Amino acid sequence: MLQNENKALKYHRLPRPGKTEVVPTKPLCTPEELALAHTPGATEVSRGISLDRWNAYKYTNKGNLIAIVSNGSALPKKEALAAKPLGEGTSMLYKIFADIDAFDIEIAQSDTRELVRTIQAMSPTFGGISLEAIAPQQSLLLEERLGRLLDIPIMSGTIQGTNVCIAAALKNAAEITGRELGSLKIVIKECDTLASTSLSLLANVGAGQSNIKTVTDADIKQWLDGADALIDLSHSHTIDAQQLQTMAPEAIIITLDASEGLYNKILRVRPDAIVATAGADAPNQINSLLVAPHIFRAALDTLATSINSAMITAAVEAVATLAHRPTPTALQKMYGGRLAFGRDYILPRAGDRRLATELSTASAEAAIRSGIARRPILDWDDYRHILLDRLESETRFCREIYSHHTSKKLRRRYTRAFPQLKM
Repeated sequence: MLQNENKALKYHRLPRPGKTEVVPTKPLCTPEELALAHTPGATEVSRGISLDRWNAYKYTNKGNLIAIVSNGSALPKKEALAAKPLGEGTSMLYKIFADIDAFDIEIAQSDTRELVRTIQAMSPTFGGISLEAIAPQQSLLLEERLGRLLDIPIMSGTIQGTNVCIAAALKNAAEITGRELGSLKIVIKECDTLASTSLSLLANVGAGQSNIKTVTDADIKQWLDGADALIDLSHSHTIDAQQLQTMAPEAIIITLDASEGLYNKILRVRPDAIVATAGADAPNQINSLLVAPHIFRAALDTLATSINSAMITAAVEAVATLAHRPTPTALQKMYGGRLAFGRDYILPRAGDRRLATELSTASAEAAIRSGIARRPILDWDDYRHILLDRLESETRFCREIYSHHTSKKLRRRYTRAFPQLKM
């Protein structure tokens, strides 16, 4: 296996297995610091939390820590352990994009009631819970049930983040083609739980519910005829070229298929279309991690009891608006030139630092307005500066960690200790 190891496997293996680690935030160099960190120092804090539970947010990492929970039921073999690389990756990106400490927890349990009990039991540790790589129906059921039991934000991160990207992409595509969002004839492929949540959000941002049709492969052909927009939620773009040809001029085609080259493949069939796919090579990428970390950042900063529809809708408006604005110089360098609002730029790109400020601020404002925030934000300019400081601090941290992990000294040590890893 190691002889034929691809880039992804090597990335995860070297220079040490996995993508995350635990890093202390306080010094521990003297006997006094040891006493402060553990006993008797921590005992004093424990007594304070027993008297007032909000002291946990003041003296521990609870207020900036979320659990990335999965049972792997959304994966082909439905294995909890197989979800760990995804959980680690999500944790890594929450930290880099929003300076949120996140820990992946894989639970070998398929029963929804048992999952609820398990997550509820471990909830005192965390300030929020993101449900990942869980089958959509089960994930949303967990979100609903846990939301009734717990007073911390719970979100199906991939589902809600994906829906925000879809709604923002559709909103901007309609504007570019000179059509009203409310008048678009929209076909959503894959009539399941994911379709219903997407439909609900689209209605919240102005799409006409009577103009939206959810369909399956069996009957999609008749509904695509003359349709303005197709939202394919199946993760496998099986619609043939002939069917796409029957859609209205300047069709809007959004698919969750991440296949490389699909973006250009669709444009070869429909060069007049505006296209967004989940592929990393797509200029308009549907990527939940552009969104979810920043919504959680807002929820943690406002001590929100939940993540509600007002926060999600505010996120759509923020994401859509960002694509209209001139791109920062750093982003232009990353992508080889200025990104102008248009057919190949209807969504912000990964690495756009403005998401950290604009999306988090919009969602935080919505949390406060809708009455679910327990901590007010008094100065929004200061809040934006705090968000930028977090981002800059995390960027410096990542550079230091990368430098440490790629050192020859570390690789030599791993080679000696674990010769089977073939460094």
